[in-house]
Amino acid sequence: MSFKTIFVKLIIIVATIEFILMTSFHFLVLLPPFIELVVDVFLLALLSTPFIYHFVLRPIEAVFIRQKKLEESMLHLSNQFIDNIDHEFDKKLESVLKVASDAFNDISVGAIYELNNTLYRQYHRYIKNDKYPLLLPDTITQEDTAYLNDKLQHKQSLFFCQNEDSDQHLIKMFNVKNGCILILPMFSREILEGFICFQTFSTQEFHHDELLILMFAAQMIINAMKRHAVDQQLKKYSNALMQTGDAVCITDKSGIIEYVNPAFEELSKYKQNELIGQKTSIMRSGFHDNTFYDGLWKTLENGKQFHGDFVNKNKSGILYHEEKTISSIKNDEGEVTNYLSTGRDITQRKAMENALRELATKDKLTNVFNRNQCDLFYENLIERIDKEHNLYLLLFDIDNFKHINDTFGHHQGDSVLKKIASLVQEAIRPEDILIRWGGEEFIIMSISENDHSIQMFAERIRITVASSTYGEIPQVTISIGLSKHDTGMSKEMLFEQADQAMYHAKKEGKNRVYHFRDTQTI
Repeated sequence: MSFKTIFVKLIIIVATIEFILMTSFHFLVLLPPFIELVVDVFLLALLSTPFIYHFVLRPIEAVFIRQKKLEESMLHLSNQFIDNIDHEFDKKLESVLKVASDAFNDISVGAIYELNNTLYRQYHRYIKNDKYPLLLPDTITQEDTAYLNDKLQHKQSLFFCQNEDSDQHLIKMFNVKNGCILILPMFSREILEGFICFQTFSTQEFHHDELLILMFAAQMIINAMKRHAVDQQLKKYSNALMQTGDAVCITDKSGIIEYVNPAFEELSKYKQNELIGQKTSIMRSGFHDNTFYDGLWKTLENGKQFHGDFVNKNKSGILYHEEKTISSIKNDEGEVTNYLSTGRDITQRKAMENALRELATKDKLTNVFNRNQCDLFYENLIERIDKEHNLYLLLFDIDNFKHINDTFGHHQGDSVLKKIASLVQEAIRPEDILIRWGGEEFIIMSISENDHSIQMFAERIRITVASSTYGEIPQVTISIGLSKHDTGMSKEMLFEQADQAMYHAKKEGKNRVYHFRDTQTI
């Protein structure tokens, strides 16, 4: 029961008592003076009751009612985002504007303006009464934006009406034809992000408690808009990570995987739920030693990015090459919280590089080293010789190779070259070097203790070739020339001596080994 109802009934009771007492006035004169005084005071209190209600109790009642209205409105505003949590963002804003506008009968229109670059642009509008739409501008010019910013700075609200006392610039800016406009700024971290504009047909300014409700709505809206902007930004970044072709992995400080994108799943062949909570070492192949990983962590601990090529192993056990960049993620205090790695599969590129390297170093037909590698191997072997070991060069040529090509065809000639290269490669030691010098000529660079051992070595090779079969071709033999590297001898001289020795071997009947020193005694 309200205060008003209670006191109306009380007034009726007082009037009834007064009527009874007045009709029985002759009874009062019979009472003692003290009792008469008490009755007079009681009658005076009853007669003053309406005045006490109107001037004292009624204002108190209004304060309670306003406070209750404030609490109910704020609660209702808060519930809009909870009740409409699954609704579109614009629907949420509309619900807040609607509640804020409907809380006051004289508010007709509510609109949200957001600062976009240097202009205020109308973001959303709610019209409660279509008969009296407010002609708000869709965009406020850059000049008017600066003027409005200056007005709103350090102010809780702006209230102006269509009269001579109001700011005419603001009236023109907002097309005020009738009624008044209330503007509430929306600040975020002390930065003016926008404002809410309400139209009212009452010229009386809002009470402080009423402003609190509208200011609460304004703060809710700017907070929601900022959260929405952050959510949209995060969603954009998340979509970028999900859709990028690079393999992305995020770990904690100790290398425990917290996130991988679909490209990472495709590369590693692991599903995301199989990787989350695992250490990145799950993909180690054993190709890299501890020195490699120590260098990686040292680079990251020094605050630098790590760039490198990894040979990793996928879930199926297949090795793959990955070009990877690893960076530190830091918080506002500069502390490392996570690591981010981005990588791409370069397995095919590595295979192509290896193939090109093979083409550059190996003979395509016989798969032994080509003459381009001769200088490199020669220099390496020269550094290995000492007083007890010498470098020897064996230069051999396939006897009558032109006759083989002419008689049996070039494809048979190619088969002979491949067969001999394979036989010799199996006959030599791992530290010896076999090179196709050109055409049907090959060289072997070998370190040996003395002339006798290298001579026996060359004979074994010659016999191996001569005793093998070559399909339709009856017999294939080779002639070998030997030369020994002496102190101060150039590479050209070593090769020249081997060539002369091979010439003598052919001249003496082919299918034999000739040492250069033996040519000096002829």
